[in-house]
Amino acid sequence: PISFIRELITIMMTHYPMRLGYVRIVNAGKGFNFMWKIIENMLQDRTKNKVSFLSEKEMCRELLKDIPEHSLPTNLCGTDQWKFDSDEYIHN
Repeated sequence: PISFIRELITIMMTHYPMRLGYVRIVNAGKGFNFMWKIIENMLQDRTKNKVSFLSEKEMCRELLKDIPEHSLPTNLCGTDQWKFDSDEYIHN
């Protein structure tokens, strides 16, 4: 898996430089935090600086700075009630 991640990161940084605006990761578990420690060493500083980890306490304040409330689902402090329906997605 690490070689795949490394290759994916190389492709993204080579072919899509400066495309990433930011990434907000909410309530990352310990497993993801462990993987991040490995992945972040493969990233350029400018890319690492675009990634932030948010706790539940800071989630609403930080997400609402960048994303309109109506565009966020209710579990992320928003008002959007839309629910993904796989049957509707697959059959339409």
